[in-house]
Amino acid sequence: MVLWQSSILFFSSLLEANYSLVYCNGVPDFQLSAQGGDGGANPYWYVGHSAELKTIVVGYQGTNSSNRLSVQHNVNFVRKTLPQDFFPGAPSSVTVHSGILDAHLLSATSVLNAVTGLLKSTGSSQVILVGHSLGAALATLSGIHLQVWLRSNVRIKVIGFATPRIGNSAFADLADARLSDIYRVNNKRDYVPIIPGRFLG
Repeated sequence: MVLWQSSILFFSSLLEANYSLVYCNGVPDFQLSAQGGDGGANPYWYVGHSAELKTIVVGYQGTNSSNRLSVQHNVNFVRKTLPQDFFPGAPSSVTVHSGILDAHLLSATSVLNAVTGLLKSTGSSQVILVGHSLGAALATLSGIHLQVWLRSNVRIKVIGFATPRIGNSAFADLADARLSDIYRVNNKRDYVPIIPGRFLG
């Protein structure tokens, strides 16, 4: 499988207040539409569009290890249920890592609005969500969130690099049911994909 789509953009200079996005040469027509976050409590995110690919891309920053508020998302792993106002119909048995969920909720409405606007204005039929580590977890939650609220003919693809455990087995079942096109790319020596431990359920 070719994963170059996941490299459409990546974050650089994350330690700077005004972060920059570096474009991939493979998608020269990419147009940034919306961006947000602060690199700390609210991870950076972007939404953009490639007319050639007829695709909307959503990207999320991973943990900023130099920022205490960013790291705090990783250590806040009390289990929470998914809020019904964001994830209607999610079973009450589904519990997720609270730090990841809290980070997602900070940008969920803005990302949904940006994606919805681009779907209307561009006629795109696909949304690709990408991220690394915490960003991969956010891309996964966002993919489930978008699947609930977007029209049914929109194809949603999630590509996560070193995705940590997000929730319990009921969450895994929900992700499998809602996302038919999800990829996790892990290095077998990387510890991030196996944390937090199995106590999440």
